[in-house]
Amino acid sequence: MTNRVSIEFVLALADIQTLLKLKLEKNSNISDMLEILNSNHKDIALQVQHFLEKGAILGVFSQRVAVDYILQEGDRVELYRALVVDPKTARARRAKLKNNSKVVPK
Repeated sequence: MTNRVSIEFVLALADIQTLLKLKLEKNSNISDMLEILNSNHKDIALQVQHFLEKGAILGVFSQRVAVDYILQEGDRVELYRALVVDPKTARARRAKLKNNSKVVPK
């Protein structure tokens, strides 16, 4: 029986997506994972810290979790950033452009 768990950390940005496979001690939580990132993956840790300061949240398999969440074998930790554009606004803008570009038959 192993005293470690394997997890994945996903960071999806506009221009690049990162997937890190990490092995942590059993009973490690999100906060512990962030410390490991800070020690071993400084560039990614800085990006994560930046987004967390701007209101991003962390989750596991699309479910929001607190920093004291105990990580389980196979968990995928994800960073959820704030939306840049409201989806309803974007859809309305596209519809308006589409309607404006239609040629009216004679």
